[in-house]
Amino acid sequence: MVDDFIDAWQLAQRRKSAALTQNEVAALMGVTKARVSQIERGEVSSVDVVARYVEAIGGHLELTATFPGGTYRPRAGVMRKARQRHFKFMGSHVKPRTTDAR
Repeated sequence: MVDDFIDAWQLAQRRKSAALTQNEVAALMGVTKARVSQIERGEVSSVDVVARYVEAIGGHLELTATFPGGTYRPRAGVMRKARQRHFKFMGSHVKPRTTDAR
């Protein structure tokens, strides 16, 4: 499971530093407050959930695969496109929040 690879406590601290409540993050993600609480306890089953949470609190998730001969990074926007398909499929009116690069 993904929960073996994330530091849920640190994610919760980042949310608090961004002055966001669990209710606000839930609305941005299109999930319940209870689900946000689960995520912040490390109960995460997919990278997409982590990516959506990170985006909701103002960040972006980067993935890198490391091989003996080098590394692989998915093209920019691959995860964003996957999330957009998810939101379209779910019929959600909630879209992930974007931040400008200041």
